[in-house]
Amino acid sequence: MMHLSQPRPRPRHHRATRAASTLEIRLLGELQVVRDGVPVALPTSRNTRALLAYLVATCRDHHRDRLCDLLWESPHDPRASLRWSLAMLRRVLDDPSATRLHAAHERVRFDAAGATIDLELARAALATQDPADLERAATLFRGELLEGLEDLDCPRYHGWYLGERDAARALHARVLAALIERHAGAPEEALRRAREWVAADPLDETAHLHVVRLLGALRRTREALHQYETCARQLGGRPSFALEAARHALIAAAAS
Repeated sequence: MMHLSQPRPRPRHHRATRAASTLEIRLLGELQVVRDGVPVALPTSRNTRALLAYLVATCRDHHRDRLCDLLWESPHDPRASLRWSLAMLRRVLDDPSATRLHAAHERVRFDAAGATIDLELARAALATQDPADLERAATLFRGELLEGLEDLDCPRYHGWYLGERDAARALHARVLAALIERHAGAPEEALRRAREWVAADPLDETAHLHVVRLLGALRRTREALHQYETCARQLGGRPSFALEAARHALIAAAAS
């Protein structure tokens, strides 16, 4: 009796899958791009790095002419400069798992596509008020926004940068203020955050006021009065009513 042979199963071809890489973009301090934990070399051109920062910070469509006016005010060929910069940035932003720089026709756009951006993380933490997220957000501020890219000879870019820098400072202050409030029962920890605030913005009287009050709560009156004097000297004028009231409260507590 003839037995029909069973059909052999077809070999399965497994398509190699490439794990998606992680990309971090850091704007709060010197501009950095980190892929899978390794810093990515950025273009040496400061205008190209400023273009990267602008596209990431705004994260929306931009007309090519707008970008040329922003960063290449010259009688030469600004569109050629833009094309060169975009070619350099594709090497920084794109990878086999994601195309993040879209530059078709007259529009250019950055697509986060799974990337993490420190500025967005800080904004999200402030919105949710999650304690762990706020603690992490405080560590994201490594310095002023885009340090080293603040003095480009590009008036339109400079105007944009000043506004964004001030907004980042305010964001940092709000994150630290939220942490100070959450650590109301732990004045030493609250004091650490208040000192961070003073270090980040020495001309912010509210930051000094927090330090003065917290030192007073810890009965470190001499340090608190020294902080008051430091604030008055740095501001170069008469302190606010709130700061004066804090000083009088310190003196009264020391005398009692």
